[in-house]
Amino acid sequence: MRRKTLCSLVWLAFPAVCATDVSDTEDPIQLQLETRMTHDSNVLRLSSPDAQGRGTSDNILKLDLALKANVAVGRQHLVLDAGVDKNDYRRLSNLDNTGRRVRLGADWEVGKLWSGTIRYGHARYLANLNDVPDRNRDVVTEDGVSLRVDRRLETRWLTRVELGELEKDHTDPFQQALSSRNVSATLGLTYTTRAGNTIDSSLRRSETHFRDRQRVGALSIDNRYNDTELAVL
Repeated sequence: MRRKTLCSLVWLAFPAVCATDVSDTEDPIQLQLETRMTHDSNVLRLSSPDAQGRGTSDNILKLDLALKANVAVGRQHLVLDAGVDKNDYRRLSNLDNTGRRVRLGADWEVGKLWSGTIRYGHARYLANLNDVPDRNRDVVTEDGVSLRVDRRLETRWLTRVELGELEKDHTDPFQQALSSRNVSATLGLTYTTRAGNTIDSSLRRSETHFRDRQRVGALSIDNRYNDTELAVL
């Protein structure tokens, strides 16, 4: 017990020291703290920085605090993955940001035939500058929910239904046209062979709506689109 407690305390200060021992534990609740300094030679992802990268290079101090939980309540499991990450730029302070993420839900079972998952997720982060043509600060916020229901037909057959919704918002005025809402539904069928191999087939339908219509001259274009995907694995 003393060794486990000491290892946990050391791991909070120096994660690499006890990485193997901590990952093998069965603690239902884990707290993680990580800090590191990184150097980026071309933060703004310019196509042709000078030879020394002056004006685009920077040192970044990163601090990440995470809380993870997987708590069993009978046959059900409650799960949580939450965290806050702070990024401080030494020179390009306009890019300083504090991101956050929360993912919570449950893995559930009812009787011998029914099971599934339900999830809610929220995230806030600085967009990758590779994806921002004007190199402005763009903070992205995502909110999503998902539900999966599995129904076992017999020993080797399993059917599933998946529903999901994801909303994404951008703060950069030039990227707000990408703010969107996506809804999806999936029907799936899985067969397990006697040898333990699986054959999975699924039909997925999704629809994406953009919050703002695209302006082309005097026209206003609705950029919504649908995707239909049939897969056999």
